[in-house]
Amino acid sequence: MAKEKKPLAAASSQQTHIHDAISQDFPRGGASELTPLEYRDISDKVKEDFLLGNNESQTPVHKSSAGSDAASSKKSNKRQASSNDNKISVAKKSKVDTPASVTLLSHKRLNVGMCMIGVIREINSLDLAVSLPNQLTGFVSLTEISEYISNQVEAAVDSDDEDDDDTDMDNTTGNELNLPTLSSYFTVGQIVICKIISLTQAAPGKNGDHSTSKKRRIDLSLKPETVNEELEKADLVPGMVIPCSVTSKEDHGYLLSFGIDGASGFLKKAHAEAYLRMKNISQLEIGSILMCSILSAGSASRVISVSIDPTHVATSQMKQSEETKLSHIRPGAFVTAVVDEALENGLGVSVFKFFKGTIDWFHLPAAEVSSEDISSRFKKGQKIKPRVLYVDLARKKIGLTLSSTLVALNAPDFSGFEIGSIAKNVSVLRVDPSVGLLVQYPGGRIGYVHISRLTDDHTTKIEKAFRVGSIHPGRIIGHDLCDNLLLLSFASEVLSQPFLRFQDIKAGVEVKGHVLRIIPAGVMVAVTDFIRGLCPSSHFSDAKITKPEKLFKEGATMSFQVLSVDPVAKRLILTHRKSLLESKFPPILSYADAKIGQIATGIITSVKPFGCIVTFHGNVHAIVPLSKLSDSRVEDPMAHFKVGQAIKCQIVSINITKEKMCASFNLNSEKTIDAPISAVSTLSIGQTYDGTVTSKTSIAVVLKVNECVSVSVTKAHLSDFPSHSQKLFDSLNTGSFLSGLLVLAINKRGVPTLSRKSSLISQVQRDGSVKQLSDFTVGQLISGFVRNIHDKSCFIEFPGGIIGVASLHNISNNFVSNIADHVQIGQSVLAYVSNIDLDNSRLSVSLKASHLELSPNFPEMELERLRSFISEYSLLGSVHLDSSTVKPPTLGQVVEGTIETKTKYGYVVQLKSGGQGLINRLNKELDIKSVVQCRVLDYDPVTRIADLMVISPGTTTGTLKQHLQAAQKSQTTGESVEACVELIKEYYAVVSSPKLQGALSYCLVKGPNSLTGKSMRCNVGDKVQIQIKMVPKWSTDQTCTLQQRILALPSVVETPAKDTKPKRALQNPVDPSVTDLESIVAGMFITCVVRSVKDTQINIRIADNLNGRIQATEIFDSLDSISDLKSPMNGFKPKQTIKAKVIGFHNTKTHSYLPISHNKSINQTVVELTVRPSELADESASLVAYSERRPKFETLAISSEHIGFIQRIDAEFLRVLINGGLLGNVANIDASDNIDAIENLDTHFTIGQAVKCFVTSKNDAKKLFNMSLVAPTPLEIESIAVGQKVIGRITRIDPLKGVMIRISGKISGRVHVTDINDVFTESPTSEFKLQQVVQAVVLSVNRASGSVSCSLRKSVVASDSPPTPLSLASLKQGDVTSGYIRDISEKGCFVSLSSDIHARVKMSELSDEFVVDWKSAFKPGMLVQGKVLGIDVGKRQVELSFKRSLLSGGSANMILFEDLKVGQKLKGSIKRIESYGLFIAIQNSTLSGLCHSSEVADRPVQNLERLYSVGDSVMAIVLKLNAEKNRIYFGLKSSYFNDTDADTGVCEEDTESVSDGNILAESDTSALDEVSENESVSGEEVAFDSDEDVPPNDSDDSMEEEDGDNSEGSDSEGDYVELGQDDDMEVDPPQGSIQPLSVPEFSWDSQTAMDMLAINKLDSEDSEEENQEDVSSDESDYNKNKRSRRAKKRERADKEKQILKEELSLVDGDHPPEVAEDYERLLLSSPNNSYIWIKYIVFHLNLAEIDKGRQVAERALKSINFREEQERLNIWVAFLNLENTYGTLETLAKILERAIQMNDAKTVYFHMAKIYERTGKDDMCIKLYQTMCKKFKESLQVWMDYARFLITHGKEDAARQLLSRSMQSLPKRKHGDAACKFAQLEFKQGEPERGRTIFEGLMSSCPKRTDLWSVYLDMEIRAGDLTIVRRLFDRVLEGKWSPRKMKYFFKKYLEFEKKHGDEKGVHHVKQAAIKFVESL
Repeated sequence: MAKEKKPLAAASSQQTHIHDAISQDFPRGGASELTPLEYRDISDKVKEDFLLGNNESQTPVHKSSAGSDAASSKKSNKRQASSNDNKISVAKKSKVDTPASVTLLSHKRLNVGMCMIGVIREINSLDLAVSLPNQLTGFVSLTEISEYISNQVEAAVDSDDEDDDDTDMDNTTGNELNLPTLSSYFTVGQIVICKIISLTQAAPGKNGDHSTSKKRRIDLSLKPETVNEELEKADLVPGMVIPCSVTSKEDHGYLLSFGIDGASGFLKKAHAEAYLRMKNISQLEIGSILMCSILSAGSASRVISVSIDPTHVATSQMKQSEETKLSHIRPGAFVTAVVDEALENGLGVSVFKFFKGTIDWFHLPAAEVSSEDISSRFKKGQKIKPRVLYVDLARKKIGLTLSSTLVALNAPDFSGFEIGSIAKNVSVLRVDPSVGLLVQYPGGRIGYVHISRLTDDHTTKIEKAFRVGSIHPGRIIGHDLCDNLLLLSFASEVLSQPFLRFQDIKAGVEVKGHVLRIIPAGVMVAVTDFIRGLCPSSHFSDAKITKPEKLFKEGATMSFQVLSVDPVAKRLILTHRKSLLESKFPPILSYADAKIGQIATGIITSVKPFGCIVTFHGNVHAIVPLSKLSDSRVEDPMAHFKVGQAIKCQIVSINITKEKMCASFNLNSEKTIDAPISAVSTLSIGQTYDGTVTSKTSIAVVLKVNECVSVSVTKAHLSDFPSHSQKLFDSLNTGSFLSGLLVLAINKRGVPTLSRKSSLISQVQRDGSVKQLSDFTVGQLISGFVRNIHDKSCFIEFPGGIIGVASLHNISNNFVSNIADHVQIGQSVLAYVSNIDLDNSRLSVSLKASHLELSPNFPEMELERLRSFISEYSLLGSVHLDSSTVKPPTLGQVVEGTIETKTKYGYVVQLKSGGQGLINRLNKELDIKSVVQCRVLDYDPVTRIADLMVISPGTTTGTLKQHLQAAQKSQTTGESVEACVELIKEYYAVVSSPKLQGALSYCLVKGPNSLTGKSMRCNVGDKVQIQIKMVPKWSTDQTCTLQQRILALPSVVETPAKDTKPKRALQNPVDPSVTDLESIVAGMFITCVVRSVKDTQINIRIADNLNGRIQATEIFDSLDSISDLKSPMNGFKPKQTIKAKVIGFHNTKTHSYLPISHNKSINQTVVELTVRPSELADESASLVAYSERRPKFETLAISSEHIGFIQRIDAEFLRVLINGGLLGNVANIDASDNIDAIENLDTHFTIGQAVKCFVTSKNDAKKLFNMSLVAPTPLEIESIAVGQKVIGRITRIDPLKGVMIRISGKISGRVHVTDINDVFTESPTSEFKLQQVVQAVVLSVNRASGSVSCSLRKSVVASDSPPTPLSLASLKQGDVTSGYIRDISEKGCFVSLSSDIHARVKMSELSDEFVVDWKSAFKPGMLVQGKVLGIDVGKRQVELSFKRSLLSGGSANMILFEDLKVGQKLKGSIKRIESYGLFIAIQNSTLSGLCHSSEVADRPVQNLERLYSVGDSVMAIVLKLNAEKNRIYFGLKSSYFNDTDADTGVCEEDTESVSDGNILAESDTSALDEVSENESVSGEEVAFDSDEDVPPNDSDDSMEEEDGDNSEGSDSEGDYVELGQDDDMEVDPPQGSIQPLSVPEFSWDSQTAMDMLAINKLDSEDSEEENQEDVSSDESDYNKNKRSRRAKKRERADKEKQILKEELSLVDGDHPPEVAEDYERLLLSSPNNSYIWIKYIVFHLNLAEIDKGRQVAERALKSINFREEQERLNIWVAFLNLENTYGTLETLAKILERAIQMNDAKTVYFHMAKIYERTGKDDMCIKLYQTMCKKFKESLQVWMDYARFLITHGKEDAARQLLSRSMQSLPKRKHGDAACKFAQLEFKQGEPERGRTIFEGLMSSCPKRTDLWSVYLDMEIRAGDLTIVRRLFDRVLEGKWSPRKMKYFFKKYLEFEKKHGDEKGVHHVKQAAIKFVESL
């Protein structure tokens, strides 16, 4: 059946391709151009063509002669012809009624990104095991559950890492960390939705060992952001079931995260109660993963309401919509589907009409298991309600389930069906040949048996052995929680296993296990396929084992005893100690099990002064006090006993309740228990016995022999033939009688080895007794069995316990790479004795057939083997006798029968005489129920089936008597007869010979040592020569067993040996002395010709058809003999004739060395040669001596010196070839002591270069070794000296402390941050990266701790003298020094001046001025400069000061108390605010004084904090001085100051009264004016700023508009409102400065770009002036004698405009410059004028004189005075423009670097960004902005400019991501400003809805910020939606504001209505204002 389904699967695949081709044109649905009928016809046609075409491609099997044709068709037989015919009929039938099948999930059909339902199967400490569909299992790591749990894991790891100075040498295990407990988040059986994140394919282990193989693994993720990755907020609809995680707990419910941008969920407590009751918990844990059902969702809704009520989630049904895509259908969704067709193993359905899905038979209701049940239960067009099981977006495939547990989202219940349970009546419900069986377990539960679990051996054809309805024994080996199935096994090995789980294992039990691997803790042992155990190193042996790998071979089967078992932790501890394994005393397993007086063997686990602690099995402990240690008194137990010692002790007392026990080592004085006495002495080696079965294990039977001895016989020793062993083993039960048991050997413990192998019994009978080793002779054939198998040899045991060794090359005539592929343990073999070493008691044997045939006894032993096989076969038939009375047919007899049915094996025939037969070779079709004449070829006594051959009616075959007589005559003559092969069985073939009257003979076809394959290569129908060897005597009552069988052996035909000489003859050899390959022997000298010269070898021509090679290592004896190390091969030329010495042969196909006497083809052979002078000179030197001198990996010594030749150069290493053809790696750090060579290996080394190298390390497991070109041994700490230059690799970078470099394997060096550069710079570690190679100088060495301190300073590295680090002695008081801030405390900060000198700076010495938040001004790692105030050498303390007054040369500029005078006006800042006044700190002084509250303002002030804040700058006047107490009294009243004082920068706008400029019209604002006047009476002045419409601000972090106009009509780019003031300087060039040079815009014929820039600048200033005049027109009536700030600004603008006009007149006057001399004259008069310089540069550019333009720019930078910073900046910007247009990236980078050094860095960066943007270099601009965001991450302007650039260039998504990034970098005080500016950007150039969302978030956080409300209103007015604007105004007016603020908002509202609204709106505002006034 399996073969018949292959074409069906292929047809289904082709049908899928057609469907995919159609679907490509309609990726989201749509109708096909074909009608359904046409589509079905095409699909059927595809199936028919594919099936029939496949059959036609197979040619029928014909008879062929013995030879190559027979060899090529060895695997075909007569069953194949009938099978082909069967395929044709099945194909024809399948076209009509064979349905297609559902493809089940498997590891190969999974892909990353696939989502599916899973059920938690197991909860571990670090991961979850999840049961997936179709018996798959996935794993969820601890970090792939939810973001909250991942953060907890990171926090646990970070908190554990306390040693900051360690260089990543600590390894913290998961058990030591405080990790989340997964059992508190999940339960076994919980259903989850998961996503595949990685797939690991299986990789076989060593020697095919699956226990060491890399298992297939499916890694999953439960994170909602991963699982819901394909979803967007708009995709969420009610009824959808998706996973989510709990992020926080609120008063009324829980906040949830879906992992979808813009979507968050809220779970009400009412919707979680049912879930909490079901889980029996009080509340949900944060980080929990839930399956929720969406209750309400929409684009306008920010929060999505969900429910986790189990009933609601299970019944929530997803509805179809027009926008439904495949990605919207998620696993877990409950959908409505329509059945398309019933398939062979499932259903094909349609989901939402457009999407195709399948339901496999694992997920159908339990009743529908066959294709007939499926088709009868589900009809086409039927509606069903399944749940989505998985979605594969890559293959556009949906899997669904109708399983009751998954549809209802319930956990499966397996109570009553425990793992390990065995049932004998498991019935088969369905057979799938390619998958397995669906069965019914007693109790009505459905189970599944995988095809690999059906039998012990691999089974491919299961239809016959496991038919539907058949009953079989089965054992539960697991539960499939996802498919709700019992996982069973029918394999006898599993059924007979004593345990499957840890719970089944008991302490003290002896088990056998396979050694997996050796680890530091011990040996890992595989007890079963499911159970692993550990044998600790202390339990390897009673003696100390230094090399456990010799005792425990990987893959070896060994005996262990269970010490203890912990089923919960799944921990099994074993022991291999002989004292415990062979102990005659019963083990103590528990305290209750122990008895007083009992003797047991224990292990001393602790030795104390008061006695010893002994541990028994099951962790049972006993104390042995001093008095019980010995007969005599023991003073010191430690001197007599040691931990780990095995010792016998006797129980003295037991306290079971307290679990305490006392024992004694003094057995003589205690009452002992007699040990059991063995009676094995009654058995003798070489004798045979009979026994009765007393018990049975999985691998052996236990027998009672001689009524006194119980011995075991393994399954393999029941027969020589494995198939017979298994059948005989299965037939044995308790009480069964077994005869003919041979005692092979008895071990030292007296345990005998018994065998029933007929070959061993015959061997002893032939020899007369068991032979000793001395009785063996070379060439003798001996029967034995395989005792053990190793990598390179096989151990054979012979009767008497003698062991022989068969090496790898003596296993088979064929090539052997793995011995286990040719023989197996326990297999019977026939061995040829090849060597006997009596001195060392060693026996060497061979299993090769060619060696066996050399013995004359071989045919006799082969005949005996055939006879034994048939005899045992007959015995098995007698064992299986039943009540049937049908007499077996006679062999060779002609019988008549009726054809019953046809199977893949042939035709089943019902014989007329009774019984059944099988015709398995027929070249024609037979009709069912037809009568045929057949001849009996063979008869199976076990199955009672005869093998038949159809003959023609009337054919005579002779009688059995005639056959025996003819055979007897042939045997007597000994002649060979020709026979035809009629039937081939496993071990023999049935042949018929016409010369023997048609007699049937039985001839061996399988060799004695063949595990697989046949030694006699023949096929049915072949003609063979045989010799009759045994003929039974004729009698009338002969049975169909050995009595009717004529035994024969194949004739040995002498065939002449093939002449191989022509194939290995040399054609046109260079050296006439060699004619063929055999004539070339190792050690000889030959003449050859150089064919070609390569980098590391010379290719040689020995003959036209034979080549050789000389490796570079075989040319030179020493490095000194090489004249040119770079090109050592220069001395050889092509066609050069040389003399060389043969040293070996190389295989070109396998790239391996060949043995000297190899038989490989000459085409695959390359001769290895040497021309080393020492070898050519010594003609007597033997090849053996040379090969011993030649290095091998095993003999390669550490630190050994070699000549190497570079074969490969990589950036990180060199690959070097040394003598012996060995390749080693040289890391770049070990290639040279020159840092330049290390960083550039390719420029300092060449391929083929000769080098001296030293072996530094070896990896024996991987056969790899490393070398060095510098030193023979790695650098040690003892050899490092101060001042030594070392090379290391950076392994760690700490911006605060420096870098760590790895100098050698054991030495790490620390480079302090002060030892990186000669000149201290900001962020000195930023120039380094991990794994970078650097050269350093050792500053200090601490050999005790193994630490080294180094320096990377260039001056230190370049100097040859020892470094002189900074010391306390070199510091002096008053010195100015630099350092890096190390730490900040409450009283100041600490500065690192060097690696070991740290200075303290008190808070009072941080600044001359008072700093409010000084901690934010000083950060760890900041570069600072200070003056030394004091040094304490003894305490190693240094005091510094950061005060500028001290750094600038003393206190000359400081204001002292003596300098103050009454009436003096000073600048200062508010230091502290009290109720009685303000404390003011004087600028540039350490003095401070008090301004009483009565002196603050001309009017009384009640609340000073409303007018001033700490840190505000003020102008104060000295009112009074108290010299005695050093007290100063200030005044701040405005009356104390005149107009001149206002220029100092004091802003008193808040204290000015409003006399005009009312917000509302004159007739509408009288009430508000009245309110303002009334409010001023209370002492708090309420006034509006009449100059500007700026909202009143009640926040310290004020929001001020910058230069741009912020009205709703402004259209200027980037004209957003500035919030607050950035700490950084203003980077945009002022209006009066020269704009950057725009070179691409100037023309050769028209006006230059600079002219346009100047004109544009004037125009912009004129427009600004007009705007300012409009604004200032309102000030005409306000204090005309007093100049406002705006007037002063306007005056400054006039001056700038005048200067610009003068500049233009100089260049563009009546006589503009035309030649270079004209510009030179202008520059003589105005050398500092950047405008003239730039015009001069442009002049040269117009003449294409680029270099001269650069020269002028350089001159300008040197000529302009350094105080003219703006002029110099203009030149730099012009220079950058020039290089950007005409230069290269390198020249531009150099100019940019210079500009940054000479100017404010941020300003230059901004100009460069604008240049990139203007010239369209977007990529460069983005990179530059990214650099700026790193360098100036606290600058709001940088982030905003970057965001504006991204939005204006179509990168909205990237711009929006900047908001969250900026919040992480900006100070908190700028967060509000940043959010507001981002919102403005969205309004102006993005999506207003996003900007509105940001503003709403700001308003909810800062509802009282009037400035924010004002900006929000302006943006909405700009958007133009009147409804939204009015609604926003109404929201603002509903707030509780002061009258002053209300007046501002009313005025703004009224202006809006007048400009954009109507009369009704104006009236509404006025009425609201009047109503507000009346409410006061």
